[in-house]
Amino acid sequence: MEGMKMKWIRIPIIVFFLIAVNVSAAGPRDDLWSQVDDAIDRGLPQTAIAVLDQIIPGALQDQAHAEATKAICLRAGFKGVRLRK
Repeated sequence: MEGMKMKWIRIPIIVFFLIAVNVSAAGPRDDLWSQVDDAIDRGLPQTAIAVLDQIIPGALQDQAHAEATKAICLRAGFKGVRLRK
């Protein structure tokens, strides 16, 4: 019975620890993504492209394929916006 009590006490502690670690671990390019969001909000596609050009190589090097795909697609969309003007 005492073992069961300890098990139920350890589970919330472990879950709390895992959540805390996950929340505190910022991605290596979060600041760059914030810059992209800011450029989009201000209507600056060339600025967004410049920042995306910094994100893409790092994401590919880290094998963060989903992040790289997102950055490449956004960049392609902004290139189209720039060409239409």
